[in-house]
Amino acid sequence: MAAERYILKHFHYGQFVKEGKPQGDMRLLAKSSGISDAAVAEALKLAMIPPMKNEHGAWAIVRGKKEAQFLLVESELGKAGQPALHFVLLPSEMVRAMGGNYRVLAPVLNAATPDYDRVGHNLMPITVEDVRPPAEDQEID
Repeated sequence: MAAERYILKHFHYGQFVKEGKPQGDMRLLAKSSGISDAAVAEALKLAMIPPMKNEHGAWAIVRGKKEAQFLLVESELGKAGQPALHFVLLPSEMVRAMGGNYRVLAPVLNAATPDYDRVGHNLMPITVEDVRPPAEDQEID
């Protein structure tokens, strides 16, 4: 089976950080092109998970509804102690192509969410390559 390649839309949601301290309410901080207000609203309704107090945070894949087929959400505490969430829209074709191989998502999950002091940042879409099920020797009985 040939590996697939996907270009993913995503956004960051959380608090501003000014002078090293969290400020204000949580809000949309940055997004890639193609992220609509409706997609943000759906993600926040379906996939808000609290950050865990560990070095990797928490993450989940949640079934979307109208705006996204699946949502990958990563929730962590930023350097200033603020909640920082990263939402990635996943097409169902990609989730099927992964075949349970969550290692494909490691580059997305291992990137720390930056601190923001203002809104309006544009993010580049995420390219995920080599999407395929795990090799037989990677599977666990």
